[in-house]
Parts: sequence; C-alpha cells; structure tokens
Amino acid sequence: MKNLIHYLGLSLLLFAIPAQAQKIDSEKSVVYFKVSNLGFNTVEGTFKGLNGEVYINDQNLAESSIKACLKVSTVNTGNSTRDEHLLKDEFFATDTYPQICFNSSSFNKTKEGYLVKGLLSIRGISKEVSIPFQLKNGVFSGHFSIKRLDFKVGEDYNTFTIGNAVELEITCVGISPL
Repeated sequence: MKNLIHYLGLSLLLFAIPAQAQKIDSEKSVVYFKVSNLGFNTVEGTFKGLNGEVYINDQNLAESSIKACLKVSTVNTGNSTRDEHLLKDEFFATDTYPQICFNSSSFNKTKEGYLVKGLLSIRGISKEVSIPFQLKNGVFSGHFSIKRLDFKVGEDYNTFTIGNAVELEITCVGISPL
C-alpha cells in the first residue's frame, strides 16, 4: 500500500510539472533552399543560425507551437559574391530585415507525420504557409515551397533569370515530442 501511495504521488507530481518547449540546436539545424536560375541551372544553398523553441504535444496538438528565426546573414550558396549580393536591399535587405521568422498557428496529425500552419515573415512581409513535417529521434524535418515574389525578394529579376518558386527543406535538431 505504501508503494502504491508513493507511485501515485510521483505520478501526480510528474503530471503537475508543465511540459517545456524544446530549444532548437542552432549548431546542428539548417534550412536548405534551391531555386532555378536561367531556366536550366539550379542555385542551392543554406541558412544557419536557426533558433527558437518548438513545443509539440501529441496528446493535445492545439497546445503545440513553433517560434523560430534564422539569421539571413548566414546564407551560403558556395559563391561569396552571390551571397553578398543576396544580403543587399534588392534581395533580403538584411540591414533592415536581419531575420526570417516562422510563428505557428495550428498543428494537425497526418498519415505521414504532421502539418503545421503559420506565418512566415521575410523582409517584413508575413504570409501563411503550411509545412508538412516528420519528427523522428529529436529531428524535425519538413519540406515546402514559397514564391519569392510574394516576399519581394529579388523582384527586379524576372522568373526566367531567377525562378519564383523556392524549395525549402528544414532540418531542425533538438526536438522531442511531449
């Protein structure tokens, strides 16, 4: 009987402790991107410096949330001249908008994993996006696309020179479901 009381007391204590959001591991997390260039070439690159918090509650997805930002200055396409150009006003305007941020609004369970919706903010413009993702072994991985012109990124360049569709793949480490 004494063991049962201890077990019940411990169980109540564990349930009384509020679940904590998981911090994103900035060193191990990355956002990959690719966009067509001149109709026959593809430019690929990464952003690092992803930080924020993820809270996923499988038992009550309405409580789940993601708040994450990345430093635009970490862009890397393997071409330093191009990278410096991307930081200027005609593309990301990093002096004015140093971060790209995502703030979730809803979560749903899918056959493949999850679907999170929320506002993606680039250059001070926020648009709702949907990101299908999986969560395995503390790694959040999602893939989606956006239209760069919706965020006024490189709007002086036509869609042949730089494609409008930008494919994004997020690998976010340090996440565990609660």
